[in-house]
Amino acid sequence: MKPNCKYLDLENETDFGSETNKYRFNGTVHFGQTGRIVQCIKQDTREIVAIKLVPEIADMTNREKQILRKIKEFGPDNYNIVKFYEDFNYKTKHCFVFEKLDIDLLRFTETIVGSGLHLSDIRLIAKQVLVSLDFLHSNGIVHRCITPNNIMLVDRSSLKVKLIDMGFSEEIGSMSNIYTNPVGFMPPEVIMRKKPDASSDMWCLGLTLIYFYLKALLFDCCTLNETLAAIVKMLGEPHCSKTFSYWKNVIKEYDPVVKLQSLDDLLEIRPTTQDPAEREDLLSFIDFLKQMLVPTPQERITSAAISSIQIRTRPDPLIFNPQPDPLTHQVIGYSTLRCRTAPLTLQQTCMH
Repeated sequence: MKPNCKYLDLENETDFGSETNKYRFNGTVHFGQTGRIVQCIKQDTREIVAIKLVPEIADMTNREKQILRKIKEFGPDNYNIVKFYEDFNYKTKHCFVFEKLDIDLLRFTETIVGSGLHLSDIRLIAKQVLVSLDFLHSNGIVHRCITPNNIMLVDRSSLKVKLIDMGFSEEIGSMSNIYTNPVGFMPPEVIMRKKPDASSDMWCLGLTLIYFYLKALLFDCCTLNETLAAIVKMLGEPHCSKTFSYWKNVIKEYDPVVKLQSLDDLLEIRPTTQDPAEREDLLSFIDFLKQMLVPTPQERITSAAISSIQIRTRPDPLIFNPQPDPLTHQVIGYSTLRCRTAPLTLQQTCMH
């Protein structure tokens, strides 16, 4: 059966592309946050590529085009960023051509692993994303939408990942206070309509790493105000012109339900029978998160400061508690049956 692509303004069996390269539609990949992604075949080499189609919105399209071209000049392979080939116009859409990657880590965690990832895997992912962010920030670019679905595996035989989707990216000197993140990943300064900076990426990365650990959002709220109240309740108030009484009233008004009283509660999510080395690794991970999840942007650690963190991996996988404590049920909602099954590491999963 031929793929249906009429809703993308593409016609089956029709070549489209730039003056130098032609592509043929080969199947829809998915709907991204800033455009529709389709799988295509490059006609001269038969290479499979991913093409992102976005509406011709001048400001946003031009900004993304400029940022992608800037990244391309430096060679993104060295910085764990998806490789951008070219861009062109097609009917009412602007098309960005990228290398085809495997699967984003949101779908991978949800549908293939089915549980939180191992700490050693999370550390390895974190180190690679930090290389990406350090490169972007040192070149005056803020990604603005670090989430699990914007980090992709290159293939399932390795833990190599790449950062994708520069659709919301902005240059540091001209950033806006528009909302670009899902509610659960929104930095407090953006909720408060302050202009963000590169530190907003660090906040989002911290929440993304916690998602990988819990397979659940740390702040699973319905509204921005409820999210802000939950942040203040768990992590403290940001240093700004607002008074302590103001923040106390915010918490009282929205009465957010927080899954953890503090980040230290992460110690109770995985088994209480951790050996000393495992516990030391987890304590180090929690300290790492605390430096990113600081409500005051100026006090967050920078990507440059931690891009060279040491990743310690263990040959034996971490195992969920066979008799999970109530906090585990409260935070992630695991069934007893699921908690009795030791999760595979990503390396083990990729071999199946």
